[in-house]
Amino acid sequence: MKDERLTEYLALIKKKLARFKEFEVKHVPREHNARADVLSKLASTRRKKEGNQSLIQETLSKPSIERSHEVLLICDISNNGWMTPVFRFLSFGEVPEDKKEAAKVKRRACAYVILDGKLYRRGFSIPLL
Repeated sequence: MKDERLTEYLALIKKKLARFKEFEVKHVPREHNARADVLSKLASTRRKKEGNQSLIQETLSKPSIERSHEVLLICDISNNGWMTPVFRFLSFGEVPEDKKEAAKVKRRACAYVILDGKLYRRGFSIPLL
């Protein structure tokens, strides 16, 4: 188990389950169990001195904030990282003027392929990664 607490909970559950004739364990993914996750954290962080307190929870039918459906895509074409020369070589056959750089780009380009205008790395066991 990833968390030491989970190991302790598992041991406790196994002990309690011995009392039942039959049971069913159902995994609920974290993204579908947000409410229980929040409640469990709330219970574990409560101070013992506070005693019993009520918790009022409101479920909102829609988000409190309006989200824009616009997406702003910013591409920095001035960035001349290692991918740009490889992409240009595979797309247009262009190589840098420096012979050492040109050789490096050609060596690197052997491990890549361009599909639909995107640079992909070739894999050993699978065609593309």
